[in-house]
Amino acid sequence: MGFWYSDPRGGRATIRSISFSFVVDALLIASFVGLFWSLAATGAHTSSLSDIEASISALGELIVTLPLGFEVRTLTLLGMGIGLAACGRSAQLPFPFALSGISRSPAPAAALGVLSASMGVYLCCRFSFLLSATEPASSMIAWAGGLTAVMAAVSALAQRDLVSMLIAVTISQFGIAFLAIGCGAYSAAIFQFAMVAIVSTLLIFSAGAVIHCLEGERDIRRMGGLNSRLVLTHLMVVVGVLSPAAFLSREQAIAPVFAAQYVPGSPALYSLTQIGRAHVCTPVPS
Repeated sequence: MGFWYSDPRGGRATIRSISFSFVVDALLIASFVGLFWSLAATGAHTSSLSDIEASISALGELIVTLPLGFEVRTLTLLGMGIGLAACGRSAQLPFPFALSGISRSPAPAAALGVLSASMGVYLCCRFSFLLSATEPASSMIAWAGGLTAVMAAVSALAQRDLVSMLIAVTISQFGIAFLAIGCGAYSAAIFQFAMVAIVSTLLIFSAGAVIHCLEGERDIRRMGGLNSRLVLTHLMVVVGVLSPAAFLSREQAIAPVFAAQYVPGSPALYSLTQIGRAHVCTPVPS
């Protein structure tokens, strides 16, 4: 983000991104410490994920007393902490601004930022045994993903910067993966996460080629007639936008939402996500 050292906005975006990453990582570490500490209190002294998964049922009845006298299940608190950290890593609500500075980066750095952001989806899937044991955390993740999918898709329609538009579409696609996680479709979420990482990286690199050819121009309103000049780039954009696997992964991620009875308002969430998917399917200009 700070590659263009003559651009003050890039420097501010770098500082903001580093500071936010520190907060998200601190939340994740605190959740891990709480998980290991809670398991140690039950006699399970381990840091192996397979052993933690086998011992997670021992935390079912533990209660944590928060400030002001609020009581909450330990599993719920840990699930919320890991879920919020994952949302922060992948720019989901309540942290949709987490990737706002990536658009200021050169295309390779922006693609690397997208790959890094996808780790939030992997984190939730890796701790699926914890999230499946606490319905409030799963519901929070489902609604955060669904609302982000719609908000980011609408935001993409209003963008004029080419890379910013692709970043908004990517965040929307990550939202669909989080929606699948919240509804227990972890395999579909991994499929969606893999397709988003591949397709978004391809499109961002293609956008970098377009911007380089136009000597730094990023406004899509000033672009046109590039199909004959950038034949290979145009072909790569078509491959990324019209990939059958990308459409299939979205369908598999959205399908389980309607029947997710433990997610409050799942039919409304399903309808809302269909709106977001329709916006995301808008072709990327080339």
